[in-house]
Amino acid sequence: MPDYDPSVFCQNVRLLRRANGYTVRQLAKLCWPTPSMVRKLERNVIPRGLGCRNLALLAYYFHLTPTQLLCPLPADTTSPHQD
Repeated sequence: MPDYDPSVFCQNVRLLRRANGYTVRQLAKLCWPTPSMVRKLERNVIPRGLGCRNLALLAYYFHLTPTQLLCPLPADTTSPHQD
């Protein structure tokens, strides 16, 4: 089983949020109870209460698998949001 670095996940969330044009509030509305959880995550702090549901929602909205969110993304990854 691979050993995941939490900071990679945090960096991916920040990169994908910006690349998809979401504000902190917009992403929080989709995946978390509060914007402060997104801000903490983007500062490499795993917020209390982060769980599998949040990971699954992020993967869904960014059109990735949960595993992809936990691993380094290619430099050209933008995962444009599509409805």
